[in-house]
Amino acid sequence: MSTRPPIDKTQDALPGTVNDFVLALMRAINTGRLYAPGHELLARHIKLLNGALQKAMTGRDSLFVGLGRDAIFFEGSFYKAKDPSLRKLLTFFHFLGISYLLIGKRISSEELEAFVTILAGAKKGEGRDVVVALGRENVKNARIGLLDYAIFSTLQEMASRMIQEKEDEALWLQLILQPAGSGSFDLSEEQTQWLILLCDDRKGLRDMFLKLNQDLEGISLNQRGILFNNFIHNIGNILSRVDTAKRKSFAVTMVGILDSLGSRLKVQILGSTDPDDFLDRESDIVGEVLDELKDDQFLEVLQEAVREVGIRSAAFNNLFKSAISRYRDPDLLLESVRAKIRLAAEQRASQDLAYWQNLEQVLVRHKETAEFHARYRDQIEGLAASISIKGLTVEDQEIDRLLRTLGRDSLRRSKAGLIIDLISQGHEGLAKNLLPPLLDRLGELLGQLLGKKQYGVAGDLVKDVYLALGDYPEGHPIREKTDSLLSSEDVKPLFHGLLDQCNTYDAKQTGALDALCHLFPLKAGDLLTDLFLGLDDDQGDQARWIRTSLTRLGPQLGKQLIHRFGEARDQDIPRLLDIVILCGSRNMVAEVIGFLQHPAHDVRLKAIEAAGALRAEEAVPLLKETALHKSFLRTKKQKSLQAASVNALAGIGTESARKVLRQVIEEGPRDLRSLCQDLT
Repeated sequence: MSTRPPIDKTQDALPGTVNDFVLALMRAINTGRLYAPGHELLARHIKLLNGALQKAMTGRDSLFVGLGRDAIFFEGSFYKAKDPSLRKLLTFFHFLGISYLLIGKRISSEELEAFVTILAGAKKGEGRDVVVALGRENVKNARIGLLDYAIFSTLQEMASRMIQEKEDEALWLQLILQPAGSGSFDLSEEQTQWLILLCDDRKGLRDMFLKLNQDLEGISLNQRGILFNNFIHNIGNILSRVDTAKRKSFAVTMVGILDSLGSRLKVQILGSTDPDDFLDRESDIVGEVLDELKDDQFLEVLQEAVREVGIRSAAFNNLFKSAISRYRDPDLLLESVRAKIRLAAEQRASQDLAYWQNLEQVLVRHKETAEFHARYRDQIEGLAASISIKGLTVEDQEIDRLLRTLGRDSLRRSKAGLIIDLISQGHEGLAKNLLPPLLDRLGELLGQLLGKKQYGVAGDLVKDVYLALGDYPEGHPIREKTDSLLSSEDVKPLFHGLLDQCNTYDAKQTGALDALCHLFPLKAGDLLTDLFLGLDDDQGDQARWIRTSLTRLGPQLGKQLIHRFGEARDQDIPRLLDIVILCGSRNMVAEVIGFLQHPAHDVRLKAIEAAGALRAEEAVPLLKETALHKSFLRTKKQKSLQAASVNALAGIGTESARKVLRQVIEEGPRDLRSLCQDLT
């Protein structure tokens, strides 16, 4: 790696025009806290702020100002807030939890006024609410950051350790802190060449990212993702001005480097920026990195996002937008996810299966929402046409629809929807204070719907609850309390009512059933087991759905299966052992071993298969006895048991199992010797 060149830049006082803008902003916010929007005095301060902003924007495409506890970060340097007004501004933004401002050159007077009004109305700790309000008010050319304030001091210390010259420190801080799309860097030719050499050195670039990650360990993954995202975008944009081929090579290199940082951080980095924030695709460097991923890799990133950050996180939402843009037709993406579901079911990977099914439901919901919006637009256009020709048909239909929304059933659905929305917000105090009465009320509303046999409506609400809980970790109080939402007596009619509505068993039809099984695994598990025991067609659509669902429930069914075995008829035992294989629960090893010497051939054969599937080393002695059993006349049943035992030993794969296989090769019948040689 080449030696870093010094940067030709000295650290002066905060530029006058920028200082004037910051002070004008604080004055405008103070005025906005006293006067309502549209007031003459506020309008005057907004006008003065706009003038100060235009002067500060001279020679710049955007203005990025970092806000530390007691210093302002601008163009790679920290400036101590000596002026009382500056200190007041920093205190105000610290009060809100806002750590930087990014204002684009194209900001309109209306956007600037909305920006000031939103900030003026915010209360302590409401930085995230400000972000939401900016989007709601369509303020596209002003952004705020919610970085932890500790990041500024951490990065300063890190840069000081990594870089000898103080001026170099400024460059690196700017590359890491300055958000994507916040303007270009004024680098010398020597500095640009050094960055090109660094990016050409793949090992050196990877080592640098690993070192940066190590230095930033004290910062949360979310914050690290933002910083690395900034870093990648800023380097990529510098390369874009030099050579587009270099940028392309950099994007390809970053695919491997991100893998080396681990899936949790990779998801945060790739999901830190909203694709909609970029005016054109060329400026989205991280988007180009995503484009370099193969379809299978991209799907894995989406699944990792579901697992690591949840479906309601900003990172997942941004990656999901990229996925919709990449595949264009949501059905193509949905089919790819379903292929992953089938694979996970075949591999009996219950946890992966749960994440893929969660992603599938998000896609189904996205598709349903798009279809709803399309129908709504058609209805509005129909209403407009009706009004224009002074017809009453569509208007009458609209009046009838509005009246129906005031009916009891519609009000129940609306109340339940409001409760689910509250649950999805994830407020810390919710679990302790509001959650119990909210869930009790939701349970009552669902009970009323079930009493009227409105299974479709109740199922849709259950699906909404399942998606609302997507970001809550396993073991969270809200997940435990949700289990009491419906009793076994409630789950049973809802389960069968939803089942009666299925014929193709695609994701749209089984979405509510899947949600019911996810939320109430033990209650639904008994019903799934009954269905599986009564199956007439093992290859039908219903059978495939039942197998997938049982695989998803996995080890959670262990105790129920033990109870089932205690009261099962002999003809049901092979089916129950099939469920053991699907669930892959090690807790069932003792029961499986107990069936290895069962008098019924089909039971014994299935128990041997289950022992191999569970990798039950405890079963090796009995499998050895079966595999090496010698008799004057080997029947077809005995041959099948011996072949199954050899396969099970290969599946167990431990040293003791392999030792038995070697013994079979030496002592066993010819057909078993050949099979063992193929397996070892």
